[in-house]
Amino acid sequence: MHFPPFKGVRFYAAVRGRCSLAIEGTTEPVSVEEGNCLLFPSGHPFSIGSDLSLPPLNALDLFEATAAGQPMRVNEGGEFAGIAGLFTVNGEHAKSLWGLLPVVFNVQADSDRSVLRWALERLRDELQHPRPGSVLFAQQLATMVLIQALRLHVAAAAQYRVGWLYALTDVRLGKAIGCIHKEPSRKWSVLELARRAGMSRTAFAVRFKQAVGQSPIDYLTEWRMVLARERLMSGTESVAQIAVSLGYESESAFSTAFKRVMGVSPRQQRSPKV
Repeated sequence: MHFPPFKGVRFYAAVRGRCSLAIEGTTEPVSVEEGNCLLFPSGHPFSIGSDLSLPPLNALDLFEATAAGQPMRVNEGGEFAGIAGLFTVNGEHAKSLWGLLPVVFNVQADSDRSVLRWALERLRDELQHPRPGSVLFAQQLATMVLIQALRLHVAAAAQYRVGWLYALTDVRLGKAIGCIHKEPSRKWSVLELARRAGMSRTAFAVRFKQAVGQSPIDYLTEWRMVLARERLMSGTESVAQIAVSLGYESESAFSTAFKRVMGVSPRQQRSPKV
């Protein structure tokens, strides 16, 4: 089966058997074993099957021919069973998250992934044996699969990946990042953030730069601009209102910072619909 490009985050889990998966633009196919869960944050098209040399079927055509909430059978099923899901994502906050993730990541099944396996088993049961509320229950289980897979990926990758998402695994840095996210308009200093993290100013600044890839103040500025871009595109507030709400004393200072970070002025960022 071939999955065309998509917007959002797709997951695919093998609940019985094994197959191969090829992502467009990469070289080596991925082996998917029973219990594995793969997440695709990038929207890249991919193909999955027992023999990738065969002409693929369009997965969306197969889904459309299947009643909503019902399992889809290809060639009467057989030795492999999988669960696919798609999450649509809104807002600039989400883009900053998915931009940190690889094209695809494969969560292997072992003893510390019991929550993920349980959710997949319950999800399969709800799809195969529908009952009142099954659609809503399946949606909640799919959300649990996404969150647990992200947690496992971040925990496994934190030692060699850089970015705010991976820095959250560090309890002290996580406190500082949480402060920035909670009060972006506050005039945070490196010293105050270090105190919130329970570290010395120098040690905090060095550790933050190593883990996140930028200084605390640069991260604060970028986060403010992410929030500002979302609000500018909504078109419900003036540039001056947004500037003040994010801690800038003047519209001019805000506009200068926005253009430096985003490459365009706040007014150019405005949705053309406004």
